[in-house]
Amino acid sequence: MLLKRMLGTCAALILCAAGNAFAFTEAEKNELLQNADYRENCERYQEFIERAKTVLTPEDLIIFEKRENEWLYGGAYDEAAKGALADGYSKPVAYASMLEMHMDEAGMIFDNADIIRQSDGVSGLYLLKKGTLRGELQVSSAEEGEYAVRLMLSVDGEPMGFFEGSGKPDGKTLEATGDLLVEEYDSEKDSAAVTLKFDDAGATAVTTEKFKRDSLEKKWMAEGIIFDGTYVRQKSVFMDAASD
Repeated sequence: MLLKRMLGTCAALILCAAGNAFAFTEAEKNELLQNADYRENCERYQEFIERAKTVLTPEDLIIFEKRENEWLYGGAYDEAAKGALADGYSKPVAYASMLEMHMDEAGMIFDNADIIRQSDGVSGLYLLKKGTLRGELQVSSAEEGEYAVRLMLSVDGEPMGFFEGSGKPDGKTLEATGDLLVEEYDSEKDSAAVTLKFDDAGATAVTTEKFKRDSLEKKWMAEGIIFDGTYVRQKSVFMDAASD
């Protein structure tokens, strides 16, 4: 597994992983190892790995190691760097920046681990699957008794709707008000509300008929794409772990 293969410095590890698609000359290897950004990100990656070992459950750690191993040694790292090289970046900068980007994206698992540990009957990670439609729901405690709610819909991996809001639970029901976006970082947004009803197995999301009509008329969502449905509580930080 990955953690057993981490011998020597992180820089040496990355050099082993890199170069599957691009051969490095000795001069380029030296340039890579002497690059400050690259070395800094190598140190961050070591800390990233160590944090995973202390935060994740044994089951999730196995999945994490498998995915990191595949990313480093399976060609994905090289492919990511290939895009940066095509944009004119040098190899040290390309590999340093892609490693940093990977850690930023993969680091979301630590936030997920915190949410799962809260285990207060409301906080949690929840998953909806309806054919090719996939919904991911994150609920976490915020300030003054409120809970932050993030709800993301996709079809075949393509974003179809994103809601971000908050609200205070009334027993096992939480009405979250916030913003609806077509994609997570859209600049255009509309106010919206989603009602969540919790039980031991998960959460049921409900929206009003007016909300559904407005979604189509204002093109917030594609026809037939709605937040409504039952989201199953997840025990793993990896929302798609069942597909591994």
